[in-house]
Amino acid sequence: MNTLSKIFGFIVLILIISGAYLFITDYFSPKWSVKEETFVAAGDTKIFSFDLKAGETLEIEYKANSLLEIRLVDQPNYEIRQNGGFYKYHELPSLSTDGKILFEAPHGGKWYLILYNRTDRYADINLNVRIVSNR
Repeated sequence: MNTLSKIFGFIVLILIISGAYLFITDYFSPKWSVKEETFVAAGDTKIFSFDLKAGETLEIEYKANSLLEIRLVDQPNYEIRQNGGFYKYHELPSLSTDGKILFEAPHGGKWYLILYNRTDRYADINLNVRIVSNR
């Protein structure tokens, strides 16, 4: 009985430690992320959507074999874009084959990351995007 209670206590201790580890890593990890190897056809776009709170930072890292134009558009302007109208967007410092961009959301809501391939050949892209809370 004494050995059995020691084994049971050890199992409970392992469960407590693993639960604490999962809680801590979840708390400090990015809320949302995408890590993708993809391509964008010549003259085409690739769009990712996500939710941001005001003041949260979006970290975008990319590497491509072609020049990319990277824009961030909020929900109202994205709807205007979809209807073919003139829309406002945040043009990020891009037009290069690799880089890291930090963008702080001026307001909360749904945002769209738009990758434009303005060249005449397809672009292979290695993309890593994550939301970092400014706690």
